[in-house]
Amino acid sequence: MIYKAWAASTKIFGTYGEKIVSYTDHYESYINNYTRVKLLFIRTENKFVTDENGNRVKGENGNDLVVDLTDEEKAERQARIEELRTVKEGINNGTVAPERFDELLNSDYNEGDRSATARNGYYFKDGSSFTADFASALSQVVSTAYSMDLLTVEEVACDFGVCFILREQVVLGAYENTDESWCFSDYKALAASALYQEMLTEGAKEVEIRDKWSEISPITIPYTTNYTARL
Repeated sequence: MIYKAWAASTKIFGTYGEKIVSYTDHYESYINNYTRVKLLFIRTENKFVTDENGNRVKGENGNDLVVDLTDEEKAERQARIEELRTVKEGINNGTVAPERFDELLNSDYNEGDRSATARNGYYFKDGSSFTADFASALSQVVSTAYSMDLLTVEEVACDFGVCFILREQVVLGAYENTDESWCFSDYKALAASALYQEMLTEGAKEVEIRDKWSEISPITIPYTTNYTARL
């Protein structure tokens, strides 16, 4: 029975959920289960060392090199934070357009990931491997993102500074970026699992429990190693 349960899902959706694309409506709409946010980080104690092209310099251990901020640089960072707090308040009360956040996100104010992909927004969802990895380092950012209303901004303290979060509507089709290091590496598998559960729930309505069931005690069936259901 365990094997059949596994085999049914695999036959319908493929080993990694790749066949979910055939269920177009569910595949495309599943992204609505994600939370999309734009993240602007400001470091308050140190900064990354960059080369002449603006790329981060790696140390011998492979990590990004950082150097302590000078007092002047710390004051500059604090001024940035105060400006962002003003922008946050304005966006939240409707006096500042959310586009102002994008302007700052694309400027030197932002000391986080400034790649085009990251600037288009992170997508978080419980069960996503990317979200789990991100939350292992910045759990407060993820939990705050989930609790926010659309087009609002919140501020979260981090070990290295502060993070300003703007929550926006998801973009249909964003899941096509299936890079293993990005938010949708397991999108198909998660979408397939969700649809399969819906199928089981719907199918369960047709199950008829007969008197014979009361005579069966599955837990008393002896354990056997002759047959193993492997996923």
